[in-house]
Amino acid sequence: MSPLHFAAAINSVYSGQIAAELLRAGAQINRRDRTDFWTPLHWATFSANWGVAQGQRALCVLYSR
Repeated sequence: MSPLHFAAAINSVYSGQIAAELLRAGAQINRRDRTDFWTPLHWATFSANWGVAQGQRALCVLYSR
């Protein structure tokens, strides 16, 4: 589990800011974890971390163009 996975999985006031900083620093948004192959977006939605999920979803759409 990468730091971005962890930031997406915890539902904290600061998790959105942490995720944004990690992404600015070059964290891989599509990296899958080793146990269940989830991306950070999977973890954010599973944890009901909607701020992180919406931010990552927007980035996925942006990168897919």
